[in-house]
Amino acid sequence: MKINYQSNSILFDNGSEIIMKDLFSYPSDPDFDSLGSLEITGAFIDEISQISYKAYEVVNTRIRYKLKQYNLKPKCLSSCNPSKGWLYTEFYKPHIDDDLKSYRKFIQALATDNPYIDPHYIEQLKKSSMAIQQRLLFGDWDYSNDIDSMFKYEDLLKLMDKDFNLGKEKYITADIARLGKDRTIIMIWDGLVVIDIIEMEQVTTDISAQKIKELMGLYNIPARNVIIDADGIGGGVVDQLPNVKSFINNSRPLEVIGNPNIYQNLKSQCYYKLAEMIELYKIKFKSINTEMFEMITQELQVIKQKDMDMDGKLSVISKDIMKKILGRSPDYADCMMMRMYYEMKPKYRPIKLF
Repeated sequence: MKINYQSNSILFDNGSEIIMKDLFSYPSDPDFDSLGSLEITGAFIDEISQISYKAYEVVNTRIRYKLKQYNLKPKCLSSCNPSKGWLYTEFYKPHIDDDLKSYRKFIQALATDNPYIDPHYIEQLKKSSMAIQQRLLFGDWDYSNDIDSMFKYEDLLKLMDKDFNLGKEKYITADIARLGKDRTIIMIWDGLVVIDIIEMEQVTTDISAQKIKELMGLYNIPARNVIIDADGIGGGVVDQLPNVKSFINNSRPLEVIGNPNIYQNLKSQCYYKLAEMIELYKIKFKSINTEMFEMITQELQVIKQKDMDMDGKLSVISKDIMKKILGRSPDYADCMMMRMYYEMKPKYRPIKLF
């Protein structure tokens, strides 16, 4: 047996080889083209919950080496701890519902099933928080997140239900990114149903404005039903589109009928409204791929109440904290949140007649 540290491979005397690959999603290689020339007979992915669905798909397409010669079936064995990402949607939930695809298998194993496990590890788990115990000790995929989380994962799964009604009006929500940072996300809504999502990277404000203008014409959406994040560079897009609405995250909450002013700012107010609407199963996606849905649910699950144990107005954690948790900006979540602006029924003051 020979280990090659330069190529990260292990060569055995019989000619077999184990190739070790990094499946981190680098911005310079979003489609994992680095795996394009790889040919393997089988694959094992450790801690698969830490990679994207795209990486998993690409690895499976590389399993093709000498399969016909030895009459082998392509197989990929993966291991993980319970998680609320794409693995839950693709494997665990279908397994529980007895609806797992015929070419897939799910095998549940607990820490206590390992005869070689360090007993001190089990004891440490028992001293951990209930959420950690549920996930790592009892193997519970439906473990509860932190109590300050605003969105329940089981509610988020309902976003993909095909049972929905389209609305009478269409809307556009847009989260504008700076050139070279984050992403510009534009969502097209039919009522409370997202019918299209456009993602753009490294574009200037004039290109973003032109794209929104094109979408307004394509979907026949009036300017009053277009709302754009106007903080920072987004204000430049608003300036190029007359009569669209500006969304200022830290502005005063809207005065709403039957809803007292209990929010720190407009952004918090709209996120609380979004949580309410999702819990009531009123928000839907007409169609969405698994990878994008995974990103959206990840973003929504990091939206948490800020200082929930303290008196004061309701608010959510800062965007900087969300970025640290996610490793990216919650652009999809922000785009969904802004749609709630139109769901607030304003409190009109009566006109005095003299």
